[in-house]
Amino acid sequence: MSFRVMSTIESAPLAAGKISPAPAEQPLRIGAITIGQSPRNDVISEMLPFLGETVNIVERGLLDGMSAREVQAMRPAPGEEVLVSRLRDGTQVSFSAAWARKALPAAITELEDLGCYLIVLLCAGDFSGLSSRIPLVLPHRLLFPTVSALAGNLHLGVIVPSALQVSEATAHWGPAAARVTAAWGSPYGERREIEAAARELAAAGVDITVLNCMGHDLRHRALVQGATGRPVVLVRTLVARVLGELLGAAPTA
Repeated sequence: MSFRVMSTIESAPLAAGKISPAPAEQPLRIGAITIGQSPRNDVISEMLPFLGETVNIVERGLLDGMSAREVQAMRPAPGEEVLVSRLRDGTQVSFSAAWARKALPAAITELEDLGCYLIVLLCAGDFSGLSSRIPLVLPHRLLFPTVSALAGNLHLGVIVPSALQVSEATAHWGPAAARVTAAWGSPYGERREIEAAARELAAAGVDITVLNCMGHDLRHRALVQGATGRPVVLVRTLVARVLGELLGAAPTA
């Protein structure tokens, strides 16, 4: 297999506005935007098997190049919508969703100008209103309708990365199910956080659970499924399967 993950600095930009599909014999260039810092090997490694045998991932992080002090300055004010991501060293960071929404268009334009075939956002937050000159895969736009179709008359469990997001998640997912129970367990923290969230949802008797962060991985899905005995939707692999469809890829694992 010839997977390769590239940072944006490895590729010379094409002329702005001139986006051409990659020739069939060349690897397709896929843009990936994390709201934290790139590279996100933790996420990409579990998505690659769904993307076919030859693809180049060009990563861009909204916090790339920022110092710890600069990142700290973007912590959300009380009452602001909170986003959670990861720095390059694995540290979890929380910051304002409003800031991320303002920063994303520039990252999208950069990847368009690099000649990407499509772009995927590595965040499950609601970023409605973003646009692109090429296909832009927003996980939330895939996740919410899918879970709604599955959980319409059921008790839905939701696991988010931060305790600050629990009440917001309960309200956000309310229209998707007959009942919602949200708990928090960070994918970047201790395993016991996910275990505690899984026990909470199991005790509540949920019928299906969504792991509502691109940072949650296959191990977390197995843990929650084992604790609840019910189906679990993992957003990173859901998105990866859709990307594979767009790429015309045959899974390699």
